[in-house]
Amino acid sequence: MYIFNCLKILYNFRICCENVHVSIIKACDAFKVTLIEIPSDKNYRMNNALAKKAINSNTICIIGSFPSYPHGIHDDIEGLSEICHSYDIPLHVDCCLGGLLIPFYAKAKINIPKFDFSLKGK
Repeated sequence: MYIFNCLKILYNFRICCENVHVSIIKACDAFKVTLIEIPSDKNYRMNNALAKKAINSNTICIIGSFPSYPHGIHDDIEGLSEICHSYDIPLHVDCCLGGLLIPFYAKAKINIPKFDFSLKGK
């Protein structure tokens, strides 16, 4: 078991959409983490079905964007949360652009889907 855990540390994977913020790519490169980039769908969102298929025993997390860096379109975070919860892996939601705007959406009466700690998961 010890050897398996060491291999999991050496050969771990993160799953994200191909349009993830460049800081995620740089961090994975710096920490020698393999990044599996999932093609976006026709609406530039992560394809959750393909993300689910990419999960393996070395997956350490899935990264979703709210919103994505190049297009300003949010991934289906609720769907990703369900997938991550069912596989017992963490979900990281990158809000590189949205972090500034999202708190003001309620005041502007803009409805947005759940994307935060109110969802199930780690």
